[in-house]
Amino acid sequence: MTNLFIYLLAVGIVASAPSTGIDDAMKELLRRMIQLEARYSELRRENAELRSVVTSQQTIDGEYTNDGSNIKRNLRNEEASEDDTVPLQRKLNIQERKIQQLTEKQEKLEERLRDLEKESPVNTKSANQVQNMILGDKTFVKELSSTLSNISKKCAFSGVRTRLMLGDSSQAQIVTYDEQNANKGKDFDIDTGIFTCEVPGIYYFSFTMRSYHSHSIGITLVKNGELAVSMLTDGDPDTRDIMQSQSVMLDLVAEDEVWLQLGPHDDYAVFSSGSKYITFNGFILYPNLV
Repeated sequence: MTNLFIYLLAVGIVASAPSTGIDDAMKELLRRMIQLEARYSELRRENAELRSVVTSQQTIDGEYTNDGSNIKRNLRNEEASEDDTVPLQRKLNIQERKIQQLTEKQEKLEERLRDLEKESPVNTKSANQVQNMILGDKTFVKELSSTLSNISKKCAFSGVRTRLMLGDSSQAQIVTYDEQNANKGKDFDIDTGIFTCEVPGIYYFSFTMRSYHSHSIGITLVKNGELAVSMLTDGDPDTRDIMQSQSVMLDLVAEDEVWLQLGPHDDYAVFSSGSKYITFNGFILYPNLV
C-alpha cells in the first residue's frame, strides 16, 4: 500500500511538469508500474495463503499416534495430505512463477524509466524524485512526511502592549507585550517579544505604534539580528501624538527569529495604555513545500 501511494505521488509530480513526449512516456510507465504493483501485492497475498495451507497439511502429515511400543503414522491424515497438498503445491508453484514474471517486468520498466530520465535533462529534478520514490528512498519519504505535516500546521499571532516604553541611549530594547489576542502554533512569546519560526514559508508581519509627547518613534523590525524594516517619526513638541503602522513580508526558515525593537536613543519612545495602541501581528501566507 505504501509503494502504491508513493507511485501515485510520483504521477502527480510528473504530471505537473511541462508536457513533452518523454513526460508522456514516463507517465505511461508509472501507470503500468502502479498496475503491476497492485497485481504483485495480490499474488503475494494469495501466495502467503497457499503457503499457510501447505504448511498446515504438512504438519498433519507428520503427526504420529502412540500404539504401545510402536509409533505409527496417522493414515487418515496422510491420505488427506496426498489428496490436498499436491494440487495446492502445484498452484503455489504457478503463483511463484507469476510473481517472478511480474518482478522481471517491473525491473524492465524501471530500467526504461532511468533511460527516459537521461533523455530528459529539463526534468532531472522530477525524474530523480520519481526514482527515489520507486526505490523506496527513506530520506525522501521522511521529507515528504514532514512537508505534508507542515502543510497542515497553522501559524498566526497578535501581541498587545499596554505600557509606555522609553528609549535608552546605551542599548536597543526588544518590545515585549502584556497580552495576546491570538497565538496559533505557539511560536510567539509575549514575555520575550520574539517570534520563532517553526514552519518554513512566506510570512506577513505588521505593527502599530503611538508616539509619546515630544519623543520620536524609532522602531525596527528585526530578523535574526538584521534590520528588515523601520518606522521613524520626528519628535515635535508643538504637534499632537500620532500613530503609525508598518508591514512587511519575509521568507523564513525553521528557527528564524523576528522581533520589534526600540532604537538606542533617549529621544525615542512609544506610548500605550489600556486603550492598546501598540500591537505586533504576524501569520504564515504560504508554507514552503520543498
